[in-house]
Amino acid sequence: MKKYKGSYASYIITYFFYFFCMAVPGSVLSIYLRQTGKTAAEMSFIVSAASLFSIIMLPIVGYLNDKLQKPKLIGSILLLFAGAFGILFSISHEVWILFILNGLMASCISSFMSVSEKMASSSRYRYGTIRVWGTLGYAAGAQIAGFALEQISENFIFILLVIAAVMVSIGLLGVNNPAPEKPSEAEKPKSEKSLVFLKDRNFILYLMIVILVSGSFGVNMIYVPVLMAENGISITVVGTILFFSTIVEIPLIVFSNRFMDKIRGTTLMRIMLLIAVVQFICYGFFSGSQVVLVGVIVFLKAVASTLLVMINLKVVRNIVGLSYTSTALGILSAVSSLGGVLLQNLSGLFVDMFNIPMLYLALVGFMALALILSYFLKISNDERVFS
Repeated sequence: MKKYKGSYASYIITYFFYFFCMAVPGSVLSIYLRQTGKTAAEMSFIVSAASLFSIIMLPIVGYLNDKLQKPKLIGSILLLFAGAFGILFSISHEVWILFILNGLMASCISSFMSVSEKMASSSRYRYGTIRVWGTLGYAAGAQIAGFALEQISENFIFILLVIAAVMVSIGLLGVNNPAPEKPSEAEKPKSEKSLVFLKDRNFILYLMIVILVSGSFGVNMIYVPVLMAENGISITVVGTILFFSTIVEIPLIVFSNRFMDKIRGTTLMRIMLLIAVVQFICYGFFSGSQVVLVGVIVFLKAVASTLLVMINLKVVRNIVGLSYTSTALGILSAVSSLGGVLLQNLSGLFVDMFNIPMLYLALVGFMALALILSYFLKISNDERVFS
């Protein structure tokens, strides 16, 4: 047990199975709901619960972690509860019940994200060497979920969620709790400022941008699997495509130390937004071509979403400093969830009225607005997070 404590193996287990939890059932939930006869509006309503419940859950978890400094205990409780809610979800049919259970299940999983990012960036191992196992876990989860949904049983994905949650708890037993963060003399002015970061103009503006971006990415996560299925791609192959789309992000994570601290956050954000624009335009105009559809999903989908996660960590650290990172990330995620709730529900109505390709062309407008707002941000590049 002593060798396991603080070992690299414990981080591998924790991050692999945590992101496995995110992928199962998240990557195929929209297809699962479609198979049970739910309309696009009902599907979007049920999925939007994740964002709505996160508004409350995320800042609470971030605040508790900053105050209690017990990410291992918090993570284990959250994910085991997520597994229990998933089992209840699998045996339920009413839309409102599914809405509540999905909100509880998904928010328990996602609220550990800010804590896990802080654990990865403050461990004795380099961020990229830890986070890459999360990528592999998500890829494996997406592939296995697609296979299980089509070949075994639609409810088996929730059993996989429980197994993965238990494995995360085992991994967390060996992970070291980060040492309480005490800012140096040079950092004290920034730390004191971070106590009132909610009044910071740049933080508020960044919140507005993330609402647009994360809300659009949430809609994308819902409808990309459905778009593939409607174009004649089997569910198992959908899982395979999502597997490879996730694997593509590995170089970004492994080599994050070579560019994330060197390039300004605003520049990285504009690159990410341009990738999203290209992606959504292709879904809108070339959705009938399986070759184009699969190529764009594999090479662009996960790259944009992964950049967003890393940019969030980088920008928050440069605005807030060390001491309130988890709190700020939690608030950022919770407020952006407001945009997610609105966009996901509107997207369902939009798809029922028009179609999925038209929805993606509408999302291009949100990305363009976020790109314009990014030019008003003034953020330093002092904090080294990924090196």
